[in-house]
Amino acid sequence: LDNAFEATLAAQGKQVQLSMTDLGSDLIFEVEDQGAGVPEAERERIFQRVVSGKSDSRGIGLHLVRQTLTQLGGEITVSEATGGGARFTAYIPKDAAV
Repeated sequence: LDNAFEATLAAQGKQVQLSMTDLGSDLIFEVEDQGAGVPEAERERIFQRVVSGKSDSRGIGLHLVRQTLTQLGGEITVSEATGGGARFTAYIPKDAAV
């Protein structure tokens, strides 16, 4: 959410959307921003440790999110949001052992 708010404010956008769904065997969380989006060529790279699109950041947040979701048997994806910006979708299995 922090990344979404920062991207939206930097692009002078007005909204960040969060949706949560209990669907099938997964809990699904989606965050959409109105920022510049994530170029398709960068979509895997942003989950690597120490990679950030911000100059004052250490690039650990998305790496930790993906690492945690992988340990739970879930995943996170990034795509283009409706109308531009980025959409991050996290899938968490309901039967994940915590």
